[in-house]
Amino acid sequence: MWKILVVDDEPSVLELTEIMLRKLKLLDREIHVISAQDSEQARQAMVENPDTALIILDIVMETRDSGFEFIGYVRNTLQNNTTRIVIRTGESFTGWSPSKIANHYDIHDYVEKTRLTKERFLTIITCALRYYQHILERMRFEEMMVQTEKMMSVAGLAAGISHEINNPLNIILQSIQNIVRHTSLDVPKNFEVANECSVELEPIHAYLEKQRVFMFLGFAKEAAQRTASIVADMLQFSRRSDTEKEPANLIELVNKTVELARMDYNLKEQYRFDDIQIIREFDSNIPPVVCILTQIQQVLLNLLNNAAQAIYNQMDNAETETSKPQIILRIQYKGEKIRLEVEDNGIGMDEATSKRVFEPFFTTKEKGSGTGLGLSVSYFIITTNHQGEMTLESTPGLGTKFIIYLPLS
Repeated sequence: MWKILVVDDEPSVLELTEIMLRKLKLLDREIHVISAQDSEQARQAMVENPDTALIILDIVMETRDSGFEFIGYVRNTLQNNTTRIVIRTGESFTGWSPSKIANHYDIHDYVEKTRLTKERFLTIITCALRYYQHILERMRFEEMMVQTEKMMSVAGLAAGISHEINNPLNIILQSIQNIVRHTSLDVPKNFEVANECSVELEPIHAYLEKQRVFMFLGFAKEAAQRTASIVADMLQFSRRSDTEKEPANLIELVNKTVELARMDYNLKEQYRFDDIQIIREFDSNIPPVVCILTQIQQVLLNLLNNAAQAIYNQMDNAETETSKPQIILRIQYKGEKIRLEVEDNGIGMDEATSKRVFEPFFTTKEKGSGTGLGLSVSYFIITTNHQGEMTLESTPGLGTKFIIYLPLS
């Protein structure tokens, strides 16, 4: 939905503009008109609706320069250089040509009411909205590039850490294996060494068994192998720095992304990913998907992190009884496409929030804890870079399900 703010001190002009726009659908979106009769109302409207796409602005209202002052407020005070501004005024300004005003005040267009036809008015609005859409797509692309650079930096760090961990980890595993082998009753050489030392091997083995030493060694070996698996995932993640599409095993990618998400949340006291039940519902006949591995993994990590936060927000809500926290991952083969779902039983979203989650800079998180770009970038990656689809279904208090369709080729 496009938000258009109409600012004019003539009530009849506001009413006529709203009648003209409210039933229109431009660039496949409906229009929501916000009206303001003076610059103070306009300022309040921009604070409440920072995602306004277009401002249709009169200049002479309370004062001769009210409109110009409002533009300065939007561009300088609010630091909003995205929203398009079209000046629609009934007066000309001596010494100021439309082009000079456009350059000085960073506006999209300048028209005089007396020369404005309905067709020209709609053309100006359509062009302004198309340009606004282009700006958002460019911002998504730039943010995606920043996120990709961050992922590559993290990948490099992961590679260094993994190599440092690998060496002592191998020593630990080899030492455990040597202890078990050198005390085993199935190795004849052990009896020979025991005889040379004038000791009986069976009592030593029985003592170690009685004291559960072999059980403890088994625990240590299992933990070391688990760590080795994590290190292998980190190394594989670190090598994915290319942006070329290649066939990928989506089930394997999802499973490894879950492990990465688990490591991320184990570093944060407020979230324990291990406490969340991960349910996997994967079709058995999933063919390889041609994709950019790092980008799809970035999308999955973002969805898993959001799901975990939604679950813990639900648990913090004392008025709501919550079931066991869980995330359901589904992968289904749908002809020429693969359907991927990430569903949580978290706090959920109302309809108004659901409609805006893919907008850049929109966030429901506390100030300073989110940029509002994660889902926007994810949407861009799926729809633009992979020609796929990304939607969501959500119910307040019950949870959210993100649905992704990826073409096979």
